Amino acid sequence: MLALPLYCIIKRPTAPAYVMLVGEAVGIPGAFFSAWFSVWGINANLPMEEIARYFGVMGVISNIGALMFACGFLLFLHDALRKRVSI
Repeated sequence: MLALPLYCIIKRPTAPAYVMLVGEAVGIPGAFFSAWFSVWGINANLPMEEIARYFGVMGVISNIGALMFACGFLLFLHDALRKRVSI
């Protein structure tokens, strides 16, 4: 998914493209953390409450990134469709 914001920034750097890029930059570490921490946290014998707390925090951060990406994508579509209708 990182290819779409990078393509938009290279083609025409606008605010929606940067919002999508920031959203992806926030969301990608959350996915890696979820995959890595589930294995490491169980093997390190951490209490389940602590594991759940970390997953809750990373879930909130990942959701913020997903919302930023979605807002940037919708703004990008709005601009593209508005320009297409005016032509």
